[in-house]
Parts: sequence; structure tokens; C-alpha cells
Amino acid sequence: MVRSKELDNIKTALVIIMLLYHSASCLNIWPQYLEVLYFIHYAFILMTGAVVGFHYLQITDESIKKSKYRLIQRGIKLLCIFILCNSLFYLMKVYSLTTLMEYIQEVGIVQFLCNPKGRLCAFEILYYIAIFLIISPICLMKHGTEIGGILGCVLILLRWNPLVFCIGLGLLGICLGNVLYKTTIHWQVFLKAIIQWGWTDGLLLFILHMLGPWHQQGGVVFIEILLWLVFIMSIMHYAFLPKTFDIFGKYTLLAYIFQVLFLAILAIIIRRFHFPPSINYFILLVLATGGTLIFLHAVNRLRKKFPVCDGIYKFIFS
Repeated sequence: MVRSKELDNIKTALVIIMLLYHSASCLNIWPQYLEVLYFIHYAFILMTGAVVGFHYLQITDESIKKSKYRLIQRGIKLLCIFILCNSLFYLMKVYSLTTLMEYIQEVGIVQFLCNPKGRLCAFEILYYIAIFLIISPICLMKHGTEIGGILGCVLILLRWNPLVFCIGLGLLGICLGNVLYKTTIHWQVFLKAIIQWGWTDGLLLFILHMLGPWHQQGGVVFIEILLWLVFIMSIMHYAFLPKTFDIFGKYTLLAYIFQVLFLAILAIIIRRFHFPPSINYFILLVLATGGTLIFLHAVNRLRKKFPVCDGIYKFIFS
């Protein structure tokens, strides 16, 4: 399976932004800062769809059935990981199981499943991606990309609830990934335009945030996410990050799971020292980034050295 360097670069940047976001959210500080970076949740859904569109739509008729099964299987695995990780958080008393059950009794299980609130459980991105992957095989049908694109637009514009909105984002992401694959010749020209105009993009993002709450409407949020991705690609072109950070693009999902768990533990420890919020944030960010890099490189080395480790990784995440 051929990897897209551009997609990996964007995923690397998203993991870095995710570290910036979660380092603050674990300490419950700077709500305005968190609001600006909240797009990261939706961007991961869109990029998941793009990866599906880039890889899974470029298949022969004989392998369509196998690909459908694999997407559904991956979705079910992510659901299991979501449940397992949250169970660990409840055991660590990061979240209250009693509060969760009271909330479900109050609003009903259906509403909770459509919007698992961040104060009641963690790893919401895993949940939304899992449901999207289970639904995504509709795009492998005849004219599935067109149907998925239209359905994605409808779901985004209606924005009934976070789950429906994320499914719509994922479906549009599939269309973007498919276009990326089929326009490889024109992609470099498009990439140069993105790099050239990416900084103007930052001004547009600032204006969107200054326009008030209406910018949170579904269609505008989708435009905002695209603007962020263009801005990120422009920054990545000039950032010259060390090669060691490329591992984020290869192990995006594992990076997300590890750093959320790692940050939760670090935050419990750091709060005991009563440092100023900015110092706590800097310490958390440095430790979480370094710890995640070390962990991912260790996993990568183990996979290369021991076939058993590679097999376990593929069983869980592939």
C-alpha cells in the first residue's frame, strides 16, 4: 500500500497540535485557547476519510468485499479500544462511572451515543472514527463516492448532533482522498499554491473566529477545517521539523491513545507541585511530546526486530 507523504505530513502536524490542545485541557486552563484548537477533533475525522479515499477506493472488483470487511473490522476494533481505554480511566478515577450512569438515565442512551460528552468519557475521536469506518463501505459501492459526497454534505449542513456531523466529515474526507489519488500530476501545482497562499489563510481563520457564534454552523465549520489544513500544510513546508517527528504521521492513532493516557497520569502528578499554569503547561507539553516520540520509536523498532510484535500491532490497529 503506497503512502502519501502529504497526508503523513498533515497527520504529523495534527498530532503536534493535539499535544498542544490536550496539555492545556488536562489542566483545565485557557478555555479560549482550547476553543481555537478544538478544530483538531474534526480534522482527524476528515483526515481519516481522506486516508480511506486514498487507499481503499483504488482497488479491483475482486477485493471490494475484502476491503469492506476490513473497514468494518477496523471500526469494531476502535470501538473496543474506546471502551477499554475509558474503562481504564474510570479505574483511575479520572472520570466518574456514577456520573456517567446518571447522565445516561437522564438523557437516554441514544442521545449519549450521538454525543458522548468530554466530561463523561475520553477518546471521543476514537468513537466517532469507529462509527464512521463501519459506515464507510457504502463508498465502495457503484457510484459510492458520489453518493457518499452528497450524503456527507447533507449531514454536515444539517448537523443534527456531533456523531452525524463527524460521519458527514468522514464521507467528504473520502472524496478528498480519492481526488488526491487521481490528481497526482496536478497535486504538486496545487501544493505550491497552498504554500504560497497559506499565510493569507491564517487571516481568514482569525476573521471567522471574530464573527461570533454563527461560525460554528456545520457548513462553516467544514470550511474552517479546510482552511486550517491549508494553513498547516503551509507551516509544515517552512517548519523543517526533525525527521524524528515523522513517526507521528505513521502512528497517528497510537500517538493519540498514548498521549491522552500519558498526559492524564502526568497531570495528576504535576498538580501536586502547585506551579503556575504556564509552567505546568510547558512541563506537560515537553514531557508528553518527548514521551510520545520515545514510545512510538520504540514500537517501530520492536515491529522491525520482532515479527511477533509486528503481528500484535497489525491485529490491534490494522
